[in-house]
Amino acid sequence: MDNMNENFAFKSEMIPDLLKIVNQLTDSKIKSSYCEWFSVNYPEHTPCDIELSELCADFVTFRNGLKHAVQNKLGIMWVAC
Repeated sequence: MDNMNENFAFKSEMIPDLLKIVNQLTDSKIKSSYCEWFSVNYPEHTPCDIELSELCADFVTFRNGLKHAVQNKLGIMWVAC
């Protein structure tokens, strides 16, 4: 979500717009963006099929969390560990 491991939050009224953006991400777009990021930042690593499938599954989980947040008028917080 960010490149500096920063903490940030989205207010509840922002979540529907975020969900619209996430809903536009296809598996192929997620995979190609991820591979492109690695080619720029870590050219010695090429993501494998399992890694890419897990990433797409994580986006489904994220999308479902956003849907839950919209239904319950919740915000979300991203906290770097």
